[in-house]
Amino acid sequence: MNNSYLLYDTITSFQRKQREAYDEYMRTMQELDKYKGSQHYTDGQKAAMDKRKAAEEAARKDARYWTNKALEQMQAVNRVRKMEALTPEQVALLQAMKMRTDISDVELEQIANAMNGNALGIGVVNDFARELYKKKEHEGAPNAALKHAYATPPNFSKKVKGQYGIPEMEAALRDIASTCARIINGDGANPARAMAVDLHNSVYGTNISRDSLKRENIATSETEFFESISSVPYEVITKCLND
Repeated sequence: MNNSYLLYDTITSFQRKQREAYDEYMRTMQELDKYKGSQHYTDGQKAAMDKRKAAEEAARKDARYWTNKALEQMQAVNRVRKMEALTPEQVALLQAMKMRTDISDVELEQIANAMNGNALGIGVVNDFARELYKKKEHEGAPNAALKHAYATPPNFSKKVKGQYGIPEMEAALRDIASTCARIINGDGANPARAMAVDLHNSVYGTNISRDSLKRENIATSETEFFESISSVPYEVITKCLND
């Protein structure tokens, strides 16, 4: 089992177990509804919630262990892999770029395209653009288009093909780990709707239950899973983080 599949299988298995516990709890509460207001209802609700929480915590413990294992292995693979080398022509182009004191975003686009998706080369262009933007900002004439084009991670990601640089994948792994932790620590509700309900309850003093919300989607394939938790293309993840 490779690292990316281990992470996908771990998180989605947890989500399914959590969903099963939620569904059983909701069925029980529906059956108890006719006894609402009685001690039987109160006792039944507590027993159902205790059972749900026990199932969720057992699933969380297992998920945390295997998530950490998968992420540790991904990090280890990332740190020892070799970078794709630049061609002599690409190196010469980057050296010429660095000799420039000013350059347009159109020219940077051409240089970045000449890197043919090589993460190392695009990283150099990205760093050069960021430094040039800082210089222009200091001089009082920043080029906003320059910053938008290369000095932000999303646009860097769109240019890279095949492999990311090791530092870029380290950052991507931190984001993936954060998203996985959110899923494992969450209650299974759709996160956007849960945030809206929490805000509504806080502002208006309502008591809308998260259990009434649509559940978070569970990916049915490895590709769908990584597309939902990371901006890094799935093909890049499997190439950079699997043995």
